[in-house]
Amino acid sequence: MRHGLTNENKAQIYIGHNDPPLNIDAIEEINQIQPYVAVPDIIYSSDLTRAEETAKTLFPNSKIHILSQLRERHFGSLQGKSRSLVQGLNLYSKESDELNQDYYGVESFSSIKSRVNYVLNVIKESEANRILILSHGAFLSYFVNILLSEDFIMHPLKNLHYHKIVLDDQGNVVEVKFNQNWLLKEKDQN
Repeated sequence: MRHGLTNENKAQIYIGHNDPPLNIDAIEEINQIQPYVAVPDIIYSSDLTRAEETAKTLFPNSKIHILSQLRERHFGSLQGKSRSLVQGLNLYSKESDELNQDYYGVESFSSIKSRVNYVLNVIKESEANRILILSHGAFLSYFVNILLSEDFIMHPLKNLHYHKIVLDDQGNVVEVKFNQNWLLKEKDQN
């Protein structure tokens, strides 16, 4: 799940490791969806304020496990810049990673992959059946790509959007749902 909306998200600014809070619209939206979201067995959240606030607002009675490895991609000198100024730079391409890392200080794909693998090991060691990972758009896109063993394809997430990925006991993907329609169906079954 991606965190709720910030003023910087609304203004289409690369936030990266900058740490703004949720805006008032996000709190309202979280309160609206809360009755439809099943409480997971375990919740892992990024340590950045926008993710942690989302987790605590959505699941006020649950323990939130904070993992710094779930942070957004560090966008180097591009953090705080408008998306329109950065368009044309391929920040999500493995091929352009070296250029981005060297010139702009953008976190490399290999660094993100290392963080994703750490999180996957934490999940594998967990005894939980239903796990929620609350993180950030770019990080979650890489996470999904690594889970699905794909060449990099953007799996865009709007704020507060879920992807549902079911793994078997060996960690193999058995089901993927990228839209939100499954939320209401599962609520009716629970």
